Amino acid sequence: MEEAIKKSELAFIKDLTRFATRPMTAQRDEMARGIWWYGTKYISIPLGGGNRACYVYRPDYENGLKKVVNDEFGDRDKWNQHLKDYKAFTREGSEIVKTAMNCEQKTLEECLVAYKKWVSLARDFGKIILAPFALELYLDPECRELLNKEFGDEADNAFNIICTPGKINEFQQMRLDIIASITNGQPTAKELTNKYFWYSEYSFIEPLLDEKHFDKEIKTISVEEAKQEQDKIFHDTEKNKTEFQSIRLKIKNERLLLLVDVIHEYVFLRTDRIDVWKKAQAQIRNVFLRIYREIIKKDTSRVWRPEMIPYFLNYEIMDFLADGIVPDFKDLTERLKQNYIC
Repeated sequence: MEEAIKKSELAFIKDLTRFATRPMTAQRDEMARGIWWYGTKYISIPLGGGNRACYVYRPDYENGLKKVVNDEFGDRDKWNQHLKDYKAFTREGSEIVKTAMNCEQKTLEECLVAYKKWVSLARDFGKIILAPFALELYLDPECRELLNKEFGDEADNAFNIICTPGKINEFQQMRLDIIASITNGQPTAKELTNKYFWYSEYSFIEPLLDEKHFDKEIKTISVEEAKQEQDKIFHDTEKNKTEFQSIRLKIKNERLLLLVDVIHEYVFLRTDRIDVWKKAQAQIRNVFLRIYREIIKKDTSRVWRPEMIPYFLNYEIMDFLADGIVPDFKDLTERLKQNYIC
C-alpha cells in the first residue's frame, strides 16, 4: 500500500506544470487558490527573495481550459453571454472599489462586506481570469489552421493583425494623460496619482504610484517626444482597427469569424481584466490598513506591523472583522518569511 501511495505521489508531481513565478504574499496566494480553476489543483512554494513558484496539475488544468473554451466560446451565443459576464465582472470590480474606499470612516462590518466581495470576485469570474490561457492553448491553433485554408500565404500576416489591439488600454491612456500634462499642464501630478496610483499593484506590498513618479515622468519627457508618442498611440490604434476590419470582411467561414472576434477582443481584455483586478485589489489595502489599526489597539503585547496583514489567510481576516479573533502571531511571522506551502 505504501509503495502504491509513493508511485501515485510521484505521478502527481511529474504532472505538475509551472504556471507562474511571482512576488507573492499569503493573500495573493489565497486569491490565486480562490480562482475557480475548474477542479485544477494549485500549489505555491517559496523560491526566496519574496518570490514563489505557482504550479497547477496539468491534466486537470488542460481539461479545465477545454471547459472554458466549450462553455464560453463554443458558439456565437456563448460568446455574447461571455461579453455580458465580462461587463458584470467590471461592475463587481467597481463596486469593490467603492465599498473598500475610505474604510477609516466605515464600520468593521462594512469592511467585511468589501472583503467578501473581493474573495467572491476570484471565485465567480475565474473563467475570465483563465480565458487568455484557454485561447492560447486551444483557439489560437484552430484559428491559424482555418486562416491557412482561407488566406494561404497571407495567413500569418492576418493572424498578426488579429492579435494586434484596436482599442486604447489603461496603460496607454495613462501615457496619454501624462502627455497631456506635459503639453497642456493638465492633469497635474496629483490628479494623475489619484487616477492611476493602482497601476503598480500586484501582491499588496509593493509601492503604489505616487506624485514623485508622475513628476519624474512629466519632467523627463520633452514636449516633442510627448507629441510623437501621442501620435504613435493614436495612429497605431486606428491602423490596427482598420486592418482588422479589412481582414474580418474577407472571412467566409462562420467558425473562423467567431474565433477571430474572440481572439481579437481578448487582445484588449487580457490586459483590461488585470486592470479591473488591480483597481479593486489596491483598494483592499484600505481594509488591511483598518485591520492593522484595530489589531494594535486590541493586542498590545506584541509588535504588529502593517506588512503582516497581507499574510493573513482569508478566514483569519473574516474572523477578525466579524468577531475580533486575532490570528496566531507565530504562524504569521513564519508566513512573513515565506515559510509556507499553499
